[in-house]
Amino acid sequence: MRRLFFIIIMISIFSPIFAGPKEDLIGYYVFDMDATKKIIKKTTSKLPKNQRQNIFDLYVKTYSTAVIRYTESERIKVVGATVDRSPYDILKETKKSITIKYGGITYKVSFKPKGLTLKAPQGKFTLIRLSDKEGQAKIDSMKVASNSKGIVTISSEDAKKIRTSLLGYYQADIKETVKGCEILFAMLPAKDKQEAISKFEKSIKNSIMVFTEKKIHSYSDLKIEHWPYEVIKKEGETVTIKYGGVFFDFVISDKKVIFNVQDAAKVMKSQANSNMASKMKFTFLKISEEDALKRIPVINKIRAAKPKSLWTYSNSEDKMRNIKTMTASNVSLNKVKFKFPYNGGSQATVILRIKEGFAAMLIISKGQFNSSLNKFIYVKFDNGPIEKYSVTGPRSGGSDIVFITAYKSFASKMLKAKKMIIEATFYSEGTRQFEFNVIGLNGFQKR
Repeated sequence: MRRLFFIIIMISIFSPIFAGPKEDLIGYYVFDMDATKKIIKKTTSKLPKNQRQNIFDLYVKTYSTAVIRYTESERIKVVGATVDRSPYDILKETKKSITIKYGGITYKVSFKPKGLTLKAPQGKFTLIRLSDKEGQAKIDSMKVASNSKGIVTISSEDAKKIRTSLLGYYQADIKETVKGCEILFAMLPAKDKQEAISKFEKSIKNSIMVFTEKKIHSYSDLKIEHWPYEVIKKEGETVTIKYGGVFFDFVISDKKVIFNVQDAAKVMKSQANSNMASKMKFTFLKISEEDALKRIPVINKIRAAKPKSLWTYSNSEDKMRNIKTMTASNVSLNKVKFKFPYNGGSQATVILRIKEGFAAMLIISKGQFNSSLNKFIYVKFDNGPIEKYSVTGPRSGGSDIVFITAYKSFASKMLKAKKMIIEATFYSEGTRQFEFNVIGLNGFQKR
């Protein structure tokens, strides 16, 4: 009995020492910038000389301010106000290393006395471990710095003068804007660069902004927006305004407005892209009211001719757990008929969800999927071949929903398609088909 008691005591004392690789991974980290700069330099050395330094500085800024946190189930990257959450899977464990996968990429993690090395496709990164207190303090300081941008430091009288100077109609200067957004195309191979520039030119060709005293009205082929705006501050010739929850820096002259996205993280989806956006300059030329009013109906006509998207989007946040949920849903164009008690017509809804991971769901408004036979659904995108997708039921045991397991394939094909047909099997009803208009899905691709 004494020996058993002694063994229990020894295990309790030394168990932290013999903790597994996963336990060693959990914690806060920052990048060792001496080692990271070498990787960035090697990556950017392949770029044209006139673009290397800008891209190098851009990535150095991103990595030097980033805090990485590994929990038991996800990797969290915090840069400024941007939080990127990626659930990870453990592929392999040894005594000194662990192989994990997130964001579609595999990483080998080796543990060092003061941190770890992370072997990624770009190279081997060295991360320095912080205490929990140090890591959280660094994250909190970034949030404070980000929030401080919204403090108004200009008098109401000066703000009114700026609003007056902005009044009018503006049209995108294609040549200057393409030049100002050169960094957007810097990383593209030569064969894709011109095509990307042509698409970008086309997207801004029919863009008009109208400044009134209280709102900015934005007209384009894609959408029409009306945003109240606030003048935040003026430093020299640069004016900072906020609209649509985003900060912009403007330089105003008699004939044009040049602006860049200051709070780019809210516009772009990844931190690397958001830092790129903050270096992009957009130029709008002032035009007459007569020219603007001629062009706006043309823009409206182009928009009206485009097929309408039937996707509905929603966002929510669990502030206690700092978990954000984004969904995109699409209801079937047709209804199917079931027998009592599900009579009256039933529609299916496809839902894509991002919440600590990616999930694709098919829900029936009235009816039951056949849990014994319904291990697969059949899907046809546009006029392509019929494809078979495996599905699983929810943990709750509900019969009105199934999860489509191959999220990446399913979502990426919807992004390119205009229409989709899904065939599923229902309890005591056999198979039914549902048609969807999937034009205009925005985002939700798994990279």
